[in-house]
Amino acid sequence: MTCADFTNLVDEDHEDYCEGWIPLSETNKKRTSCRVDEYKYISASTLSTLPVWGTLDTYGAGGYVIRLKASNKNLKEKFTRLMEQKWIDHRTRAVIIDFASYNAQVNLFGVSRLLAEFTPGGGIIPSYR
Repeated sequence: MTCADFTNLVDEDHEDYCEGWIPLSETNKKRTSCRVDEYKYISASTLSTLPVWGTLDTYGAGGYVIRLKASNKNLKEKFTRLMEQKWIDHRTRAVIIDFASYNAQVNLFGVSRLLAEFTPGGGIIPSYR
């Protein structure tokens, strides 16, 4: 186990990786395992988002994204694969889940955000909005 300290916005990673957080290089960049969307950094301008304010810190609007648009079976397989590859690891500062739901009976959308902030000691601070 390694010790970790609190980090902040300037410490955020903006690099692309291969599966399992293996650094991308000239020799491996053409491999299939190095073209997986979940390991590609997506900028704030591409995502059209703003920074997220949490309890511990402020998180940049860009990051590594999992799109939740698939069948239940495919999503389960994707989450299992990412869990095995330790997509969320000791370097993860926060996991942010944004989603919208629609109620056709009253023609209203509900927009929600779930935030899980990871402390250096291994704790998780949840919040929602």
